[in-house]
Amino acid sequence: MNTDMAIFHLGYVTSEMIESEVEAAIKKLGPEVVRLRYNFEFESGESPCINFHIVITGAASRQEVLGEVTSRIRQVLIYDLEPIEEWGPFPYFSFRNQSEQAQRNQLDLNWV
Repeated sequence: MNTDMAIFHLGYVTSEMIESEVEAAIKKLGPEVVRLRYNFEFESGESPCINFHIVITGAASRQEVLGEVTSRIRQVLIYDLEPIEEWGPFPYFSFRNQSEQAQRNQLDLNWV
């Protein structure tokens, strides 16, 4: 994670402040989550956002459970972290399963 101070419209937020909150939320996500990474960016118009890159197990990515699993993960991250209210950035979520991530590891550094 980047240790520089990020400035959002609600005030000053450091990566250390957010990292401890994210680590606590990760513990609530369950065994379907293999890995979670995040980064900050500014959307067009200079609005801050936080991008969550989430690798889930193959079983969690099966069609019959994928919607429920990803919805639950989003809920934990939105409600436990409250990124919009607390930090200012809008959250975005991207999911991959383990086998898809294994094929792309060398290509996409945001996910490793």
